[in-house]
Amino acid sequence: MKIKVADIILIIILTLGIIGGMIWLYFPKNNNYSSTYAIVLHNNEEILRIDFESLDETTEYIIQGDVSEMTIMANKSGVWVAKSECYGHDCIHMGITNSPDKIISCLPNDVIIKIVGEGEILS
Repeated sequence: MKIKVADIILIIILTLGIIGGMIWLYFPKNNNYSSTYAIVLHNNEEILRIDFESLDETTEYIIQGDVSEMTIMANKSGVWVAKSECYGHDCIHMGITNSPDKIISCLPNDVIIKIVGEGEILS
C-alpha cells in the first residue's frame, strides 16, 4: 500500500489541528474583568473572599480543612497554597493562579479556591 499525497496532507492538517487545540486549551483566555477576587470554599460553602486589588503585600490566610490546616498566600499576582499537611500535596503543586479559567483544589481537605471576575455568575 502506497501513501498518497492526499494522505500526507490529511495527516498534516489533523496534526496541526490537534496541536492548535492543545495550545488553545493550555493558555488562559483574556478575561477583561474590572476586578478579580478569589473565593475559598470548604465543604462547598464560602469561608473566605480575597480581593486582589486591596492587597498591598503578600498576605497569609490560615484555614482549617477536613484533614489539616492550610496556609493560603495571596498578593496582586494571584493566590496559592503554601502549606498543607494533606497527603499528596497536589494543592501546593498547582502553583499560583489568577485566572478564572483555573482553580486550586485540595480533595483531602475538601477545599476549592476559585478565581472570579466581576460580574461572573458562580456555578
